[in-house]
Amino acid sequence: MYLKKHLMPFVIISIGIAAMITSSCGSSWQISGRRIIAFVNKQPIYYAAFDSVVKDQRVSKSTPEKNAEAKRKSLDTLIDDVLMQQSVDSVYKELKTNTGFQKKQNDYLEKPVLKLMYQSEIANKAEITDAQLRKYYDDNIDRYKTPEQIRASHILIKADIDSTQMNNPKKVAAAEKKAKALADQVYQRALNGEDFAKLAEEYSKDPGSAKRGGDLGYFSRGRMVKPFEDAAFSMKVDEISQPIKSEFGYHIIKFVEHKAEETKPFDGTMKEQIKQTEKSRTERENAQAYVDSVKEAAVYTYNKVVLANDEDSTLKDQDWVVIVNALDTLTYAEYKDQKPKYMRYKNIDKMAETDQIEMLKTLSVTGILLQIAKQKGYFQDSTIVSQADQFMMTQARNRIEEARTAQNFEPSDSALQAYFDAHIDEFIVDKPLHVYHIIFTDSITAKAVYDSLKAGADFVQMAKHHYPGEPEIREVAYDLDFISEKEMPKEFWNAANALQVGEISPPVKTEWGWHVIKLVSRKSSKNFDQVKSRIKSSLKKEADEQASKAFMAKLRDTSDIKINKKLLDEYVITLQLGGPTMKELVP
Repeated sequence: MYLKKHLMPFVIISIGIAAMITSSCGSSWQISGRRIIAFVNKQPIYYAAFDSVVKDQRVSKSTPEKNAEAKRKSLDTLIDDVLMQQSVDSVYKELKTNTGFQKKQNDYLEKPVLKLMYQSEIANKAEITDAQLRKYYDDNIDRYKTPEQIRASHILIKADIDSTQMNNPKKVAAAEKKAKALADQVYQRALNGEDFAKLAEEYSKDPGSAKRGGDLGYFSRGRMVKPFEDAAFSMKVDEISQPIKSEFGYHIIKFVEHKAEETKPFDGTMKEQIKQTEKSRTERENAQAYVDSVKEAAVYTYNKVVLANDEDSTLKDQDWVVIVNALDTLTYAEYKDQKPKYMRYKNIDKMAETDQIEMLKTLSVTGILLQIAKQKGYFQDSTIVSQADQFMMTQARNRIEEARTAQNFEPSDSALQAYFDAHIDEFIVDKPLHVYHIIFTDSITAKAVYDSLKAGADFVQMAKHHYPGEPEIREVAYDLDFISEKEMPKEFWNAANALQVGEISPPVKTEWGWHVIKLVSRKSSKNFDQVKSRIKSSLKKEADEQASKAFMAKLRDTSDIKINKKLLDEYVITLQLGGPTMKELVP
């Protein structure tokens, strides 16, 4: 809308100005030296706003008709924007006194009010001192320690025996003896200086580490089996252990690196980390304590009859179940909605009276907090008042926008079918295939060119080279654009129609010669069912446009609009040449 962009900076609405403008306007076509192009219900539209809108149209050709049209269109835009804003303002004033709307607005404000209240009553009071930070650090020092770690590689040698032989002690013993001998052999080779990683890749049966040359990375105590751990943590850098027996087999360990235990310092970063943790915990505890206190202090009046017969089908949704602090009421509808959720949460099959009361107290918390927020003035906070005003203005705009549309429009199937029939050309494609082709007088040349195209040659370049005729003909003749079945030979059409987009046909013989065809694109026809929803949207759009025109026409008919015809006639349009204006080009 042009209103925000052009009009608002120039339109001044005040009692002082209104008093200066008479109903007939008279000679009041200026206010404080600023020229006025029109009045809409005594609200001025300034010449500067009009000039800005006209320039935005960028008129490039000057004729009396074009100039008059541009000026009329620009002024109509401004007038319509003012009328729309005046309508919004009128609805806004109505909403301010509408009690039904006040409840809707209060519902909208609940979240921002409770958020503001939480910030003030809970978050801002959850202060954490340096002493508390230090105490938390000292009490939880183990959290900030990185334990001793080592990095090692290993070669795992396993006994080569399958599950069917596990109950045969002799075979097990023989396999273990063979594995131990191999482990001793590999250990000796590693000790003699052979590359440990290559030995691991060749002999290790640990699939996770073997492909990394036996590297196990860093690990702390408690991560490995006990025999392995005891041996590894007793070694020195670059030391290679003798084969160590574990439940997995024989391990030859190479000690790579040692990292001593570290404790993260109590520095600024640590303080901030602890502060966030402790502040969140303190806020949660304080919030729960606050809620518990207001629940405890509240006065509840329960409808014992409803609670004792809460499955009675004669109960009405509006029946009250509990009244809190003699102000807020929870209805049977709310109770009925929450009951199954509460039972699932509590994992119970039936609600006792104590369960009912506990649930109702929980459901009442938001209402109690909002009562306190009203008492403490949170609804009068400037940020909340601003949000309330924005909400009301948005609702006013929405209502005006709804009034401008065909809200109850629902076209019948016959109307949709009639639209389809009247616009059949939009949905039924007469010429669906866009094709390129090259025509030849003999099949041998056609086949040779086709083979080149299949090998990756560019179709357009080949067409320009091989298409018969003068160079200027070859530049364009290959592109047949979109074609229909009835205008092409049957053989040509069948071949083209069988192609996928981008695909090239083998040479096709027709009465004109041999053709190599490429399908560039394809349009598909749509039946009524396929476009029904699209037609419905089009008709809805048309109905909305008509409703909007009718709405604006009614506004104009019921409004007092006066135009400064003399100033409008004198206005000279500055031509726009796609760059600077004529005024900018003339010294």
